Amino acid sequence: MANVKQSHQSQVDEIMRQLVAGGRRRTMSRQAVIKVIVDCHGHISADDIATRVQKDFPSMDVSTVYRTLETLRELDIVDRVYFADGSAVYHLRDHQHHHLCCERCGSVQELPVSLMARVEKDLLDDFGFELHQRPLGLFGLCKACR
Repeated sequence: MANVKQSHQSQVDEIMRQLVAGGRRRTMSRQAVIKVIVDCHGHISADDIATRVQKDFPSMDVSTVYRTLETLRELDIVDRVYFADGSAVYHLRDHQHHHLCCERCGSVQELPVSLMARVEKDLLDDFGFELHQRPLGLFGLCKACR
């Protein structure tokens, strides 16, 4: 358990270094938001981040969370993905993947970028279009809902 906490803290520290290297200030609120994102191990909404951060920093406004998330997006540290219902979630860019989103139950399954390699190649060969991989949400029905 101690190794996991150390690993998470080192990841938080590395992201804080990236912020400073990107010309941004190191603040407690940014660090708190980053810690929640690192600790969640996946996708999380801005409202969920705010709820978790406000347990330790009750006066932190949700607008601070959104500004921090936008800064992290600008520095390519986190990605934002919109789902079928219009909601957005954020996740670290530490591993690229796409999303299979069930329109009925709302489940989300990660799809490795490598599965899109053929599509990327076909787009380049057939249309001369170079795809810049950003998180993609593919919408339909999961196996359980079908």
